Amino acid sequence: MKPSRFLFVVSFSLLFSTSVFAQSRNYLIMSKSNGAGSTKFAAAITANGGVITANLESIGVVTVSSTDPNFAANTRALPGVQEVAEDPDVQWLPNEKVMQYTGNGVGAQGVNTEPFAGFQWNIPTIHADVTAAAGDLGAGARVAIVDNGMDLVNPDLVPNINQGLAISFVPGEVVEPQCTAPCFNHGTHVGGIVAAAINNFGVQGVAPSAELVPVKVLHESGSGSFGAVIQGIEYAASIHADVINMSLGAVFDVAHQGKNNQGLGTLLSALNRAVNHATASGTLVVSAAGNNGADLNSSLIAVPAQSGNGMAVSATGPLCQTDFDRFASYSNYGQSVVSLAAPGGGIDCPLPTFFLDFVLSDSKGAFFFAAGTSMATPHVSGVAALIVGKFGHLGPAQIRAILEQSADDLYKPGADPFSGHGRVNAQRALGD
Repeated sequence: MKPSRFLFVVSFSLLFSTSVFAQSRNYLIMSKSNGAGSTKFAAAITANGGVITANLESIGVVTVSSTDPNFAANTRALPGVQEVAEDPDVQWLPNEKVMQYTGNGVGAQGVNTEPFAGFQWNIPTIHADVTAAAGDLGAGARVAIVDNGMDLVNPDLVPNINQGLAISFVPGEVVEPQCTAPCFNHGTHVGGIVAAAINNFGVQGVAPSAELVPVKVLHESGSGSFGAVIQGIEYAASIHADVINMSLGAVFDVAHQGKNNQGLGTLLSALNRAVNHATASGTLVVSAAGNNGADLNSSLIAVPAQSGNGMAVSATGPLCQTDFDRFASYSNYGQSVVSLAAPGGGIDCPLPTFFLDFVLSDSKGAFFFAAGTSMATPHVSGVAALIVGKFGHLGPAQIRAILEQSADDLYKPGADPFSGHGRVNAQRALGD
């Protein structure tokens, strides 16, 4: 599998530039332990010139802003502190392919007959049309969309959005996208794949009655800090989300970070703690494998795909509306990384109708075709919601086992680097 033309690797050394001006910087502090009392040193942070933005005692992480150039060195010396790292914004949504669709979204109503059902090749590919016809719609499941916001007034999503729990961890930005409609919003598109309602409008989600909780951790541009992502994960776990969907990711080449490896290592370790804590709290964490066309069994590391004990999802997609389980050329892969594959869209069709191979879903004031592992991931989260809706609030280990054991084996017998345990299958997962 040759690397895709979309290779995008964050160079952490470029992010830690210095300045002669006393500008505010964001830091992440890790304690030597986690749980009650693990961040007692937080009381000394103000004296060191820092302003606490989040104290996540359950995982032993504190996020801070400071203008003091000596803040990291002084804080590193505090009792109980394991490490301090600068936490600059990273691009988490670099490579999605999108195209607006100009249909008005109004038409026939009913299970599997929403107006744009004819464009949704992805739903029958994972047999979510069968589960919907059987009445399994994911009611009672809560899915947190940890992303760059969501259109809170979108007619396709309003029936399922928990407005009271929607939250933003991006300073100065609300959950609702501020772009001028019609415009593409990543979190809205992802949410529609999970749980667009059956309501005589637009598309049908994998779990059309599941609850959506928008958790904004990224700027609308797709950039954001590790601290914000971690706060979003902790929040989703605290509200007892059954599933966290993270259709986001950054890739780092750890073999070429040099002196910055320590800072990056601290951020990666903190993210590991957050994902593991969410899992221990009863929330399944599902993340995109990434769109670099890269083998992650290498010096490259993709997060949160490789963070803690969550699941990573690769992408499949058709070629000119044939071979729907074809591995997507842009998708990352890796024998020890990928748990499952799901429809993310194909990008290699040379015909003018190439966009039909993308995944159609909602956005702000319009519908968009899009392709990426970001689109694959919510299919798995949606099936996880269907499992909860049918069998109750199972723990993440049980949900994961059902997902993996019911997947359709692809490419070669047994687990493989490209599809993991196979392509997710809603019908087999529910036994419908």
